[in-house]
Amino acid sequence: MNRVLPARTPTARIPAALLCSLLVGFAWPSRPAAPDASSSKRADAVLLAPGNQGGQPLVRVEYGVAKLTPELGLMLAGRTDRPWRLGVGHWTSLETNCPLSFAGVGGGSATVPPGRYLMTLKAVVREDPVRQSSPQDRRSVSWLLCLLDPDTVRRSQWTADRAGDTRGGIQIPVLHRDLSTLAAQPRYQELAIHFVPFRRRTEQGGSTAQMRILFGTEEFRVGFGLEPRVPRAYVPDAGTKLTEAERAVFADPDEVTLFTLETEPLPAREAMLSSKILLHRYPVIDSRVLQEPAEQAQVLGWTMGSIVGDGGDMARCFMPRHGILVKRGDTEVSILLCFQCRQRVIHGPDGSRSGQLADQDRDAMNAFCKAHGLRVAE
Repeated sequence: MNRVLPARTPTARIPAALLCSLLVGFAWPSRPAAPDASSSKRADAVLLAPGNQGGQPLVRVEYGVAKLTPELGLMLAGRTDRPWRLGVGHWTSLETNCPLSFAGVGGGSATVPPGRYLMTLKAVVREDPVRQSSPQDRRSVSWLLCLLDPDTVRRSQWTADRAGDTRGGIQIPVLHRDLSTLAAQPRYQELAIHFVPFRRRTEQGGSTAQMRILFGTEEFRVGFGLEPRVPRAYVPDAGTKLTEAERAVFADPDEVTLFTLETEPLPAREAMLSSKILLHRYPVIDSRVLQEPAEQAQVLGWTMGSIVGDGGDMARCFMPRHGILVKRGDTEVSILLCFQCRQRVIHGPDGSRSGQLADQDRDAMNAFCKAHGLRVAE
């Protein structure tokens, strides 16, 4: 039996290119474009020295003003443990010209040397087996403020929109409070960061303050102490520390490099044939050229401030983990530092000599290395 199909009315044909564009634009809306770093609204928070209104900030945070979105709401609720760049557009940065001592939650602490850092905020999500309620209620969330070394970020090729891939850095526990539990129930549609100075002083007489981060109905805060001080002179008056030729190099250096070293030197013959970077036969683990005068003064201050004097028998356990190389023109002075046996060796234009070393600044030196991604031998 033959079926008779109804006649079709002729229709105009739609070009394939136009049809595709209509389908893409109408049936499946495209994802919103990522914020343009160049057009993002920027803001900053500054902390000035007491009585120094209008002067140079002790601490400054610069950030892109993020607006509250459902995705950021999930992050603030602790539903993801990927770090957030704490803003939009370019990286959020913290810059300090004095050491900061953060007192974290639960007795934890962190020391931040002077310098510039990139900041992220990260939730640490754990399951609490003690709670016998729903899976969501069994989750325990704590928060970390992470300070990353810009050089490490650049070497790792972490762009601002890849902040969720970052790891390491100085991790500072922060306090969290849900503002929706307050009577006023404030809600911040835009990210806001500011500092609150306190009158309380640190044990060393420095000032104290608190950094607060407000977004949505969440507040994050952490207290810290500041030890603003002029870097101590690293060209000492004691003639036993530096010769005149060495003093001239340290007084006006062209380049200062900090090294972390393996603790065992290579044999002389092996060192001549080795392709490794060596500092007086000690293999170099990591190095950093100190570009900023403040960094140079800080590291050289720790180095020269720890030198007690020349002379004495050299310990057999001499295993330097740090080295300093200072250049001025064609003249170089290098210092190998062993805080373990408290000895050092200076190599300069007038020869080499050993001497005693105090360990008063060992922790500060190690903290500086860690903050800038320099690995220190165990």
